[in-house]
Amino acid sequence: MISYQGAARDLQEPPEIDLMDVWVIHILELVPQHLQKQAGMIKELLEEMQDNYLLSMKKATVDFVLSDPDGTYRKKGAVSPHKEELKTMSCKESFQTARNTLSKKLHTYKPSMIALVHLWDISYRHLRLVDVQKIGQRNEPIDLLKFQQIAMKDVAIAKDKLLTVWLPEVQNIFCQGGELKLLPSITHKAQFEEFFSCTGILMSTQLQQLVLASMQDYTNLLCKSPTSIRAYEHAGIFLRLKAKNGSIVFEPAIDDFEAILTNVYDTMVRTVEAVPRVETKLYSLKEGKKNLNAVILDEVIEREKQRVRAELAQHSLALLEQVRLFDRHSALVTQQAEAELEEFLSQEHSFEEFVYEVSRQKSCIKDVELTSQKDGGKQDKKKVFRLGMFEVHCEDLISFLVKQVQALVNKTLSHMTNALNEDNKR
Repeated sequence: MISYQGAARDLQEPPEIDLMDVWVIHILELVPQHLQKQAGMIKELLEEMQDNYLLSMKKATVDFVLSDPDGTYRKKGAVSPHKEELKTMSCKESFQTARNTLSKKLHTYKPSMIALVHLWDISYRHLRLVDVQKIGQRNEPIDLLKFQQIAMKDVAIAKDKLLTVWLPEVQNIFCQGGELKLLPSITHKAQFEEFFSCTGILMSTQLQQLVLASMQDYTNLLCKSPTSIRAYEHAGIFLRLKAKNGSIVFEPAIDDFEAILTNVYDTMVRTVEAVPRVETKLYSLKEGKKNLNAVILDEVIEREKQRVRAELAQHSLALLEQVRLFDRHSALVTQQAEAELEEFLSQEHSFEEFVYEVSRQKSCIKDVELTSQKDGGKQDKKKVFRLGMFEVHCEDLISFLVKQVQALVNKTLSHMTNALNEDNKR
C-alpha cells in the first residue's frame, strides 16, 4: 500500500528526471558531422527524447507497483518443443560430430589441397601456352609460317612444362601427404574416390584458367580492342601483294591467315586434354578416368575465333582499297597491254607515233615506281606499310609491273630498230 501511494504521488507530481549528460554526449556523437549543424532540429529531437524518457520512467513505475515482486503468483508460460530439445542436447557433442564429418568430406581445406593451390598461384599463375610477350618484343615483322612455328613451339614447351615439372611437383605434394597419413587409404574406396575427384576438379580448374587466360592474351595480341588507344602488340605479319594468273593476289591468302591463326586455339585445348590425373601416377589403377578434364566451352572458343575473323575481314577491306590503287595498271597484270602492243606493232605507224608510244610506256614506269608518302590528298602507293596486324609489302608487285613495262619498251624499240634497218636497206 505504501508503494502504491508513493507511486501515485510520483505520477501526479513527477520529479525532474533528465537524461544523463553522458548519454546525451554519446547520442550526439552518433549524429553525422554534416547534420550536427542543424542546431534547432537537434534541440527539438533532444526534447522529444526527454519526453519519451520521462514517459518510460512513469510506465516502469506503474509496472513495478502492479507486478508480483516475489513471483508467488507468476504464471509459468509453456515451453516450446525446440527449447525442450535444446535442454537435453550437448552442443559439444554435435560440434565434434560436424567437425569429424567435415574432416572426412570437405577435402578442399586439407593440407595437400592447400599446397596444390599454393603451388599453382606461386609458380604457374603467369604461365601461358603461347608466349605473347616474346612475340610482342620482336622488332622485325614475321612470316605467317614462322609465326605458326613459334606458336606451336610455345604450346609444346608449355605442355612439356606441365607434364615434366608441374605434374611431378603435384605428385611430390601427395607423396608427402601420404607419408604423413593425410591421404585416404585406397582400401576405403568411397573416400579415396571422393578425395581424388576433388583433386581432379581442382587441377582441371587450374588448367581451364590457363587455357582461358592464354586464349585471351593471344586474341589481344592479334586484335586491337575498339576501346584501346594502344597500337598492336607485335611488329606485324608479312603479307605480300603479287601478280598471279592475271590478277593481284595476297600471299599468304587471307583464308590461310584465318586457318593458321584460329587453329592455335584448338591446339591449346588439345594440349591440356593430354595431362594425366595425379592418382594415375601414384597408384596402379585399372578403372576410372586417366586424364584431367579442363572444360572449355565451344562458345568460348568460337567467340575468340570470331574476333580474329572479324579483324581479318576488316583488314581485307582495307587491303582491297590498296589494290584498287593499281587498277590503272591492270592491263599489265592481265597481259592486255602486251596484246594491245602486238596489235599496235602489226600496223603501219610513223616514227613520231613510235616515239610517242615509247614515251608513254616510260612514263608508265615512273608512275608504277611512285612510292612517296601520301601528300596533299593524293593516293600514292607505298612499297611497305602497316595495316592492322599486317605489314604489307608491294615490292614484288611493283617489280613485276616495272618488268612488264620494260619488256614492252624493249619490244617496241626492237621493232623500231628492225623497221629502220629495213628502210635503210631499201
